[in-house]
Amino acid sequence: MSGTSVVYLDKVEPGRPIRVVSRVGRRVPVVSTAMGRAILGARALKLEQARAFLDAADCQGSGFINSFDHECQRVREQGYAVEIEENEPNMRASAFLSL
Repeated sequence: MSGTSVVYLDKVEPGRPIRVVSRVGRRVPVVSTAMGRAILGARALKLEQARAFLDAADCQGSGFINSFDHECQRVREQGYAVEIEENEPNMRASAFLSL
C-alpha cells in the first residue's frame, strides 16, 4: 500500500488463456480492491480515519463506501475481503492477510 493506493509490485502470469490484465507499478484506490479492503479491515479504522481512502476512490468501490464500517467488521470476522466488479468489469477477487 502506498498512500491511498494499492501498488502492484510483482506479477505472475497464469498458464491459462484467460487472464486478468495488470501491470507492475499500477496504482488502484485501496477501497476498490480486495487486498486494500483486507488491509483496511485488519487496521480496524473508523469512518473518520478512513476518509482519505474513501475520498481517493472517486466513485470506485461505491458498494464498499456506502457500508464501510460493516464491511470492515465483516473482514475482521471472516478473515478475508471480496470485491465484485468494482475494480475490473466482470471480475471478482478475494484477499486475506497473512500476518
